[in-house]
Amino acid sequence: MRPVERLPRPSRPALAVLGLACLVAFLVVLVVAVRTRPGQRLDELLFGVVLNTLPPGLRLALDEFARRWAIVVLAPLTAALAVTALLRRRRRGAVLALALPVVVAPVTLWMRDAGVVRPSLGVGGYAHNTFPSVHAAAVFSLLVGLLAVWPVRLERWHIALLAGVAALAGLGNVAWYAHRPADVTGSFLLVAGAALCGWALLDPRPHRPTVSRRDRERQRVPDG
Repeated sequence: MRPVERLPRPSRPALAVLGLACLVAFLVVLVVAVRTRPGQRLDELLFGVVLNTLPPGLRLALDEFARRWAIVVLAPLTAALAVTALLRRRRRGAVLALALPVVVAPVTLWMRDAGVVRPSLGVGGYAHNTFPSVHAAAVFSLLVGLLAVWPVRLERWHIALLAGVAALAGLGNVAWYAHRPADVTGSFLLVAGAALCGWALLDPRPHRPTVSRRDRERQRVPDG
């Protein structure tokens, strides 16, 4: 397997802007999917596609995986690798891996149970709010933490495996009536935004203004 090609490291401002864009997208999904009739209708339509496409046995297995076993396996694994990263002085990844689930879990729990109100617009669905998915956010944040403290150089199959786990976790939270697709989408955007902003804040590199090529060439030319 070929390792992932090394790409230029994004700057701290670029990470922060991308993270804020994810958080704005999270708010858009919240407003449209939860509080508007077209959004609720589209959410119900996608929910019906999942229920009518997958057989009940598979949907139940996905639910068990997403809402139990994924967290049971990922939580101790991510914690162990984070501690190992700390001992190896990889503090940036370790702090993100340990802090992200701790921050995301209470935020999503509060939003689901108290912070977000789902109005009844005659579209169907639950009478109570289910946005965002706490279980999906937990799995997503643990997977991000796992990426941050991965002990060896990442290869393509590593990323494909973790992306597959994330997809199954998202689908599993919808497959057995626990959540609507918008709930999982919101959780993904919230975790992505928090992770990118956190990674930018933890970046040890000092921010340096961009120097043009012409200015760099001038600096190299000796005076006289």
